[in-house]
Amino acid sequence: MKVLLIGASGTIGSALHNALLPQHEVITANHSSDSDIKVDLNDHQSIKNMFSKTTKLDAIICTAGNGQLKPLHQHSDEDYTNVLHNKLMGQVNVFRFGVKYLNEGGSVTLTTGRAHREQIPGSSSIAMATAALEGFISAASIESKNIRLNAVSPAPVQESLAKLGFELPNAVSASDTVKAYLDALNGTFHGQIIQTSDYAN
Repeated sequence: MKVLLIGASGTIGSALHNALLPQHEVITANHSSDSDIKVDLNDHQSIKNMFSKTTKLDAIICTAGNGQLKPLHQHSDEDYTNVLHNKLMGQVNVFRFGVKYLNEGGSVTLTTGRAHREQIPGSSSIAMATAALEGFISAASIESKNIRLNAVSPAPVQESLAKLGFELPNAVSASDTVKAYLDALNGTFHGQIIQTSDYAN
């Protein structure tokens, strides 16, 4: 398959990139320049330009989306605006603008999170975005007849925590995390939020 992978330089994205390469043609897109295409999820025109540089695709996977953990009273207008424009609307627009570049039967896999399901201090803005994104996927999938739309909800990733000097008992390795994305790509899921905790060894 021809797969557009957005966020290919991140911990999850790079692990997924390596997992996809043996069997698929992968086009990478990142906010930085170390990719095939540069894209800024905050900018809807940048997302449109990214797709204009591709040909017909079989799948779009987005592992990108920014947000800050910060105590509630320290959240600024900019913090809320950033997570809304990037993690929420950035990914919504990946779907909206990307569907016309997909072959029939193709798929879009986005990335949500667990902040709105678990009590995580400092996650109010992220929780707002992940809850809204999952609501969008649930509703939009009903109207997407020829394109499968799903999301992966990652548990904390062991490698990311290690870089910060943390360790959590419910963390999942990057290699196990990408199994959820591969199932979304290769399976028949539609309108589903796939939990990476189900893939932990």
